Amino acid sequence: IAYLVADNEDTASSIKTIITDLGYGGSTQEAMGDQMLTMLNILTIVLSGIAAISLLVSSIMILIVLYISVVERTKEIGLLRAIGARSKDIKRIFVSEAFLIGIASGVIGLISAVIISFVVNQGSMKMFDMKVMNLTMAYAIFGIAISTIVSMIAGLFPAKKAAKLDPVESLRTE
Repeated sequence: IAYLVADNEDTASSIKTIITDLGYGGSTQEAMGDQMLTMLNILTIVLSGIAAISLLVSSIMILIVLYISVVERTKEIGLLRAIGARSKDIKRIFVSEAFLIGIASGVIGLISAVIISFVVNQGSMKMFDMKVMNLTMAYAIFGIAISTIVSMIAGLFPAKKAAKLDPVESLRTE
């Protein structure tokens, strides 16, 4: 057994290449660590894909909920238009609702992520003496921001439909 010490990571990888070319192998712990890192990277990619799919599904659901809201509140929209509300004001109502849905869902998602990361990290600390999940403030803000932006984009289509409603026709619906 020989232990080699390097000054930096680039030197270490070049030393490792030279030693491997001479016919010597690395430690099994290093190989196990590399396998663990590869598995974590694959898991991260899979979870990112699942998150992207769920983000798409949630934006479709927000669109449907707001569209149903427009259909259910057609008479109210007609009344608002009849008393002087502009199309822009009607759009703002529905975009604001989408904003609130996005903020609320982002906060609920963040609370869920904090609980899940706490549980997973407690288990990994007991088994491997290391934390697997790293939840920082930047990730939390990014998650809430993405949730809000996606929700507002999904809310634009129903908001446009609500703004285009004719006040007279809207008041006639029952």
